[in-house]
Amino acid sequence: MCVRGCCRRPYSMNEFADLYRKFLEGQCTEEEKERLLALQNQMDFEDDDSQLTPEERAIKLETFSRINKTLTTRRLRRKLWYYLAAASVLLLACALWLFNDQPPARPPVTANTIMNTDTVQSGPPKPGGQAAILTLGDGSQVRLDKVQAGDLTSKGASFVQKVTNGHLVYNNHEAAVTFNTITVPRGNLFRLTLPDGTEVWLNADTRLVFPTRFTGPERLVELQGEAYFEVAKNKTMPFRVKANGTMVEVLGTHFNVSAYPDEQQVKTTLLEGSVKLSNHFTKAVIKPGQEGSLDQNSHKIKVAKARGLEAIAWKDGYFIFHDESLVNIMKRAERWYDVDVEFQGDVTGYQFGGSLSKYQDISELLHIIELTKTVHYKIEGRRITIMK
Repeated sequence: MCVRGCCRRPYSMNEFADLYRKFLEGQCTEEEKERLLALQNQMDFEDDDSQLTPEERAIKLETFSRINKTLTTRRLRRKLWYYLAAASVLLLACALWLFNDQPPARPPVTANTIMNTDTVQSGPPKPGGQAAILTLGDGSQVRLDKVQAGDLTSKGASFVQKVTNGHLVYNNHEAAVTFNTITVPRGNLFRLTLPDGTEVWLNADTRLVFPTRFTGPERLVELQGEAYFEVAKNKTMPFRVKANGTMVEVLGTHFNVSAYPDEQQVKTTLLEGSVKLSNHFTKAVIKPGQEGSLDQNSHKIKVAKARGLEAIAWKDGYFIFHDESLVNIMKRAERWYDVDVEFQGDVTGYQFGGSLSKYQDISELLHIIELTKTVHYKIEGRRITIMK
């Protein structure tokens, strides 16, 4: 079957399709990226638009205006026969879009509940920032976005230093060991260097409990939410993350753990090294390029091939989705933009794939979804309604 326009330059379109897929998978070399842009430019200026409908022409213009930012594919399992002129051969029935033991359950931590001095914004909810609350061993709290670098020394915490905005460092000075908690509200990210040198990136709506100094046979922290770890190597003291009934044990490695209390699965994605996952019922070892998922209902651990770029894109400022349900996409949007999403009508059958800068307004994400003509949206303050 040939769709309109797909046979005019089959050699270019096929090459474009192959390079496009490699780009989405993060496997393009710099030379291949340049070739991809060159093919896009060729199709932009040489293809005859006269055979396109006004809707297709508008989609093409919007598509190519974004190609220099980032590329992505938005796939729908339902039959959405909207084709982009430059990528119609990639997938049929798809619209291709280019755009940039657990702690006690607690209610979600939001920027407004924990940081009650924030003012209400006008217009669409804005992207998040770098804010967090540090709770010290004595119960006192420090709002980290309101202190200057080094100011924590004046609060009796000489072992803690804020080195830059969004980055807190613990130094191994203190003899006494206490437990601190860092809480990242919805709408924010934060980075932490633990006393052993382990680097931790904390996603929105995340809480991490850790000691001010690691002692004994292990380095144990407790996570609720999502974090990416680059663990300092210490063969005599394994690093363990306790997250929603799952124990992740490593010696030195790079991995991501997603353990939000409102999600059914605890996911651990390994980029480097090896880790062991365990709970009261079973255990599994995962290798680089794999993802281990613990189902909270069956208590079983499933190991599968991971999409590493997708798992850690959040820390580098992107949303990346692959056959993700609209409900799960909106969960991520709720945490990052600190909004509440309501659905009207059954949207559980819709799945999307794509990427977008997290620093775009939420209206950008919603507009791109609306272009698929599957749902519509309405923004009222911090409440978003998705309508079928």
